[in-house]
Amino acid sequence: LQTLAEKDPMADRLLQLGFKSLLLAPLLSPDNRVIGLVELASPRAFAINAFVKIQFREVINLFRTSVARAREEVDNRIEAVLREQFTNLHPSVEWRFMQEAFRILEAREAGEEVMSEKISFKDVYPLFGQVDIVGSGIMRNRAVYEDIRENLLAAQEFLTLALDQFSFPLLDRILTQLEKRLSIAPSQFSNKHESDTADLLINEVNPVIVQMGHDHQSLQAAAEKYQDLLDTEEGLVTHRRADYELSLKRLNRELSNFFDKRDAELQKGLTHYFEKYRTDGIQYEIFAGQALLQKEQFSLIHLRNMRLAQLIDICAATRLVDQVSQELPVPLQTAQLIFAYTSPLDIRFRMDEKRFDVEGAYDLRYEILKKRIDKATVNQAQERLTLPGKVAIVYLHDKDRTEYLNYIAYLQERGEIAGEIEELDLDPLQSVQGLKALRFEVKV
Repeated sequence: LQTLAEKDPMADRLLQLGFKSLLLAPLLSPDNRVIGLVELASPRAFAINAFVKIQFREVINLFRTSVARAREEVDNRIEAVLREQFTNLHPSVEWRFMQEAFRILEAREAGEEVMSEKISFKDVYPLFGQVDIVGSGIMRNRAVYEDIRENLLAAQEFLTLALDQFSFPLLDRILTQLEKRLSIAPSQFSNKHESDTADLLINEVNPVIVQMGHDHQSLQAAAEKYQDLLDTEEGLVTHRRADYELSLKRLNRELSNFFDKRDAELQKGLTHYFEKYRTDGIQYEIFAGQALLQKEQFSLIHLRNMRLAQLIDICAATRLVDQVSQELPVPLQTAQLIFAYTSPLDIRFRMDEKRFDVEGAYDLRYEILKKRIDKATVNQAQERLTLPGKVAIVYLHDKDRTEYLNYIAYLQERGEIAGEIEELDLDPLQSVQGLKALRFEVKV
């Protein structure tokens, strides 16, 4: 060390500590990544020489194996802490949780009581999008109503046939109940009617029909015909509801896969947080900002690119719905919504729900707006903002209008928009006024 031509602070420090010769050996993994460093030092000059180096090579593999095993053990324990404390981590933020898990692990090793620190990210930009199936609740209720009506009519037919052959007061009583339920109009049908009628059919009607078919050979064929209409698991007619649920499930799956693939492409441009929810359709949220990045650099150019990409994806999703719907037992339509909230906000990981949420009273405004704009109306509540086959962009500031009009002009040049662009003032929502929107129809 004393003969080094150019000394550095580390060499000077080693000399101060009394070391005069030094060997440094990097430990490499099979893929040539440095996983550790072995230092061998002596207070005597030239004590570590070429001969020692040759001898050291004989044991370097033992050090490498030992470090690799130790690293693997630590990685496994960190992973255990991650599963215990956080779960379901998006890859974009995993690095921050690994830091916290390592801190917890070190504290436990030292025998200290440790609590997980609040994990939050400051000044990130949200992008919210939604593809919502139009009238899903009405469509399901109509399907259930028609299934139950078919079930009641089939049961009525059997009971009428049985009463023509036999005097059986219980049948007459049940028949009266069926006729009462058949008088309910579609507009009056509710969840209570659904559950009450299903209970009547399963617990009273079906057992009587089975019993009568078993007891009387003249009714056996009619009883078997009735039972063939029923779903074997539920004991009810479910044809139309099953078709609707199959259609809903298929469309949700197609949309979910579509947005997963699009986000994978978007991640290549800049790492960001992405979260998706399945409802009657798909809602998704993106958070982007410097705080989420471990090594990359964020700029507003990235944000503009992501907003344009989101608009392109929403239009592509609209066309996908039109294509898939043609193959479904029950054709479905969707309405598309984007919330152009262009102010940065803070998000934190909620330990109780194992998910991210906005932090701070001011940022809660974003959550309130996001949940309410789905029900927004225009023209004194004469029309819903979200309409089948159209994209609505809700915004707060004129600068957002200008930005998105530029993106829309680009989509018009690409031939993705049909008709004119609507500029709308939204009707006041609860505690929310002054929202505006752009709306256009997607060319399919």
